[in-house]
Amino acid sequence: MKFLLISNTGQGLGLALRLKEEGNDVAAAIRDGKSRRNYTGLVRKVQRWDDFLDPSTVVVFDSHGAGRTADRLRGKGNPVFGSSDFGDRITQDRELAREFLKEAGAKLPAQPVEGWFDG
Repeated sequence: MKFLLISNTGQGLGLALRLKEEGNDVAAAIRDGKSRRNYTGLVRKVQRWDDFLDPSTVVVFDSHGAGRTADRLRGKGNPVFGSSDFGDRITQDRELAREFLKEAGAKLPAQPVEGWFDG
């Protein structure tokens, strides 16, 4: 199989390496310039990921922020894992996420937890 990892800083490079070790054709497109050096010699890197892409390529996104691209690739028929425009929106908009979870029947804290990660 053919896999393409699209990443901000390369969090999914370990998965890409494993997929390669299992005999798959794998490439990674890493946005952050410094992070592109990670796994050099272990995982092929591409600057223009669309040159690697064909209709059967499984595309893996390991970070948020590329949901529209993921949805566009899904619309073209590529199998896509890990991102969507909706996922980006609920990641960035906590109130939208709370409403979605409430509608799904999830039990939520009485008040939103704020500041617990600030320091």
